[in-house]
Amino acid sequence: MVESELPLYDVDEVTSSAVLNALFRDYTFLASGFLLENCHVNFLKTGSYGLGRDYLPENIAVPLCKVADKLNLFPFMEYSSTYAVYNYKKLNPYGTLDASNLTLIRKLEGSYDEIGFIIVHIAMV
Repeated sequence: MVESELPLYDVDEVTSSAVLNALFRDYTFLASGFLLENCHVNFLKTGSYGLGRDYLPENIAVPLCKVADKLNLFPFMEYSSTYAVYNYKKLNPYGTLDASNLTLIRKLEGSYDEIGFIIVHIAMV
């Protein structure tokens, strides 16, 4: 579905660091989800992960690589730049960066443990 439904977006003119970081976060989550989808499906059926996909479609790979180049990052999900530091928002915009006032923008599986683990690391950074 992603291969046929998601357009190949042109990111060439994007220069805002906030927009680039948001695009990078979202494209890396999309790439990880696409590559690992088969593992998840196989695990639900058999209890074994099996192999992920060995390719990314152009509509994910091209914008991801272009945005990564602009940010001087590698085109894959990095813990600091994607999964944690640029992946939170304040529940109360006027509140502090305390863990109790933070939530994740994107989650891999959304468990309480995942959210807590990442929020604590965001607060530490």
